[in-house]
Amino acid sequence: MFDKNIVIQLDEKIDTTIDLDVARNEIFKLFNESEICNKEIENKSKEKVDKLMKDNCHKIFDMKLEDDEIIEIIQKLPNNKASGYNRVSNEMIKYELSPKLLNVLKLIFETIINYDIMPKNFNIGVVKLLVKDKNKDHDDINNLRTLTISDKMAIIYEKIILKRINKKYQGFKNQFGFRTNSSCGHAVFALKESVLFNRTQNKRTIGATIDASKAFDKVNRVNLWYKLMKIIEAYLLRSFINYYLVSKIVIFINNKYTNIFIITRGVKQGGPLSPLLFAIYINQLSALLDTDPGGIIIGEIKINNILYADDILLQY
Repeated sequence: MFDKNIVIQLDEKIDTTIDLDVARNEIFKLFNESEICNKEIENKSKEKVDKLMKDNCHKIFDMKLEDDEIIEIIQKLPNNKASGYNRVSNEMIKYELSPKLLNVLKLIFETIINYDIMPKNFNIGVVKLLVKDKNKDHDDINNLRTLTISDKMAIIYEKIILKRINKKYQGFKNQFGFRTNSSCGHAVFALKESVLFNRTQNKRTIGATIDASKAFDKVNRVNLWYKLMKIIEAYLLRSFINYYLVSKIVIFINNKYTNIFIITRGVKQGGPLSPLLFAIYINQLSALLDTDPGGIIIGEIKINNILYADDILLQY
């Protein structure tokens, strides 16, 4: 069971009396029950991923972390954030960082990545439920959203992997989210300019928006790992798959805690890497839409889909 002495510091108060078992069962389904998917594609992905893991099982690599890299990541950790499962706050790490602690952290992360080792309690998130609409039923599970608080060690680990993915992955042109020097404003600008261009051609613009429900939570991990095989080295992917294999959560509600349980689908809520992982996962859809002959054509540029995170706009 979860340590009852752990204090989760969140300013936002939970105002619901939903039964703990009901909440636990619904959240368990959210993070574990598979959605309808193309089993043929999933099986092919699994075959490739399983082969990668088998070929690299227990191999020892020699990835070295630089002091400056770890220091930079730690110094950028924000203050006044809730501590996670191990009760370590960002301030504890930032303001107690010493050469000795730095060496310990490097040893931990290098061992995890190089030696095919992952501590079983390294990736435990504490989940709280927050009311979406205060004017609706506070005990309706559909009116509650999950908020996951990650351990700080896990966050640092993800930031290490994130830096290495960003060195190789340039993103996709239609995805304006999770990219360097890109923002929602750029997506809006692309939309406005394409509509204005159509007006100059005396053409109407037809648009449709898609907002995928709980999109991050429904990512098929096997298919995601297969996509990542084309982007990052085997030793990093091996480490990251192991990291997700021990992905667990515990739910805190009404001053009570559930037991800890494994979650098997979706990208981690609040994880520094999760937005980029989702962008990589969904980019194939944008690429497929690009092959459609329809869209707004400006010179040699065709625009028929604009993405910002999990929000998709189709326009013709």
